[in-house]
Amino acid sequence: MTIEIHSPELEALIRERMNSGGFRNVEDVIMHALRPAPVAEPPQPRTGQELIDLCAKVRGAQAADSSVADAARRLGTFGKRHGLSLGGMTIKELLNESRP
Repeated sequence: MTIEIHSPELEALIRERMNSGGFRNVEDVIMHALRPAPVAEPPQPRTGQELIDLCAKVRGAQAADSSVADAARRLGTFGKRHGLSLGGMTIKELLNESRP
């Protein structure tokens, strides 16, 4: 069988994969591309105790975060630390917008 590749980008990608040393030839690249991906195992159901422990952990986190002022301070520093922006809004405006 003869396969023609008319896309220079595809040809460059195949050559790049071959030159990386991961494949011996074009057939190896194509075989790898056409093989189905392995099927991930479904998550295992949690035991009752694991669910109880998870709920307790969530409740503990909620209790620690109960103060609105603390949450607003953490939100403000989070944005600065990670270079995020509220698009010109203040945290107070954002909080008021989220209330019914």
